[in-house]
Amino acid sequence: MDRRDENAWKSLYATLWPFVFANNFRSFRGMRDLAEDASQEVFLRMVRYCDFTQLQNPRIFRSYVRSMCANVSRTYLKQAAKYGARSDEASLESHEYLSDPLPLPDEAAEVNEFLDHLFDDVDGSSIHKQIISRIIQGYSLQEIANECGLSYSAAAVRLHRLRRRLQAHLDSQK
Repeated sequence: MDRRDENAWKSLYATLWPFVFANNFRSFRGMRDLAEDASQEVFLRMVRYCDFTQLQNPRIFRSYVRSMCANVSRTYLKQAAKYGARSDEASLESHEYLSDPLPLPDEAAEVNEFLDHLFDDVDGSSIHKQIISRIIQGYSLQEIANECGLSYSAAAVRLHRLRRRLQAHLDSQK
């Protein structure tokens, strides 16, 4: 996509606005004003930072946009906490809404099937499957460590080793 193509941006905005707004609306637990502001910020970041040449697959692009929504929401909540939030915003400071990401129904089954097949080939460890599933769902490394009963460092080391094994497996499939 050419960044100067105004019609392409209009089309992208019209297509993605409902998806972006719904993600942010959920993140802010129904606070429409914050969700609209955050949604606009997502599109501004997309204009500034998105490398469309790397995001040709629609599923990968949607995942990228979903992650961008979560990051913008976190930023807004941190700013609200730092500068003093209204009482309804203050209840969101704990970021609890982000600790239980929900996979999209049509993607969840496909991702789990892929992971099952991959882990049968690479590593049968259920802890590794838990870690990678949570990464895909958008959990932070600290949240993954807490859920798996690991220290932050142990979770980071396992994730690093898992990435190496997965890369080696994918390289061997070529």
